[in-house]
Amino acid sequence: MQKYLIICISIFCASLSFAQTVNFKTPNLSNRQYFICAFQGAQTDTLARGIVPPDGIFSFKMPAQYANYCGILRFEAGADKWNCVMNSENFTVINEGNNLKIEQSTENEIFIKKQTDFASVCDKVEFIYKGLPLFPENSQLVAAMNSEFVNQNKIYSAMYSELTRCQLYACKYIEIQRFTNGYAQRLFLPAEKKQNYAALLAFYSDSLKIDDLYTSDLYSPAQKVVLKLMNSTAQYGELMVKKMQQIRSDNVFRAFADDLATQCQRNSWADAEDMIAQYLVNSNRLDKFSFAYKYSAEVLKGKIGNSAHKIDGVKSLKNTILFFYESDCPHCVEQIAEFKKYYAQLQSKGIQVISIASDTEPTIYKELANTFEWENKFCDFQGFEGKIFNDYGVRSTPVIFYIDKNEKIIGRYARLKETKLIE
Repeated sequence: MQKYLIICISIFCASLSFAQTVNFKTPNLSNRQYFICAFQGAQTDTLARGIVPPDGIFSFKMPAQYANYCGILRFEAGADKWNCVMNSENFTVINEGNNLKIEQSTENEIFIKKQTDFASVCDKVEFIYKGLPLFPENSQLVAAMNSEFVNQNKIYSAMYSELTRCQLYACKYIEIQRFTNGYAQRLFLPAEKKQNYAALLAFYSDSLKIDDLYTSDLYSPAQKVVLKLMNSTAQYGELMVKKMQQIRSDNVFRAFADDLATQCQRNSWADAEDMIAQYLVNSNRLDKFSFAYKYSAEVLKGKIGNSAHKIDGVKSLKNTILFFYESDCPHCVEQIAEFKKYYAQLQSKGIQVISIASDTEPTIYKELANTFEWENKFCDFQGFEGKIFNDYGVRSTPVIFYIDKNEKIIGRYARLKETKLIE
């Protein structure tokens, strides 16, 4: 028994010795309140907070649940903030006279050096970008700037090539940072915007790892860049399915899936939603009680191509628009105004309009619904748990379904104009 206790204590002590520790020497920040944060996707987790001692010397040890954390750690004290890399190293941060140094860490030495080197090149290129439109194309200044651009591009490409061969998290982070700043494997002149977009998209699709992005502060910025690169929601859906297939960590997969489901729900991206929902339901990587799984299962009830669910009191759903709304939803109110404006035009095309409200208060519902010209308007005052909402898997509003002459769902939209049924 005693031998067993000794072994257990030894294992426990050994695990403690591997806890990542950061020592701070920051006399210029003495007596300020500080925060130390880590990143989990779109979430920022505060791991420690306190007051910097008068001499500026203190230590921070990663909590047990973050023992294997590999990613960005952020320190904030008032207007002063900086990132460092946590990846199985104990190191010291020295900040004296606003001169940041990190000692005893290969990751952070590389992190700081490469950020500085890339920033130097990109600052020069930004200067060229701004200068080129100011002078005639045949001027000597433009020729000189173009020549310097070629030179900086060679430097940048060589540094980037070195970056891709590096296996440190610091290098992976800087690749992602380049992406969020609009740069890919090489630099492009403003006139080469399409080629730049293609290169950025190729990087995100083939090289960027969501597992690495998840523990950085660039998760949300990177996703915003992707949205700008998309030509259609269908393209977005295909790309997101591909990225989910690449994710190694189940925790990251679940969080990413929840984020995608929320994004699709918020924007009513039918094409993307259908592809993402189908993949998630079949992935076997989600708990059936998770938000992403339940949402995906609901979405598939109203999937494009499905037969439309019958609605009590409606004889036929041929050539029909179903409009799901909530009376006090600002975006719904905008769409209600559109339906009122174009209702006569829809009627002239033989299109039936049916509205279904998620209201729970009869007075609120009737006050607005009584202003609608169309005959079929429904509300069972069960909110999003109502039968029609459940039948079509609607969990947000506004949502518009277009049903064809064969009573098949052929479109799902967030705005009436997206149906292309109005002029």
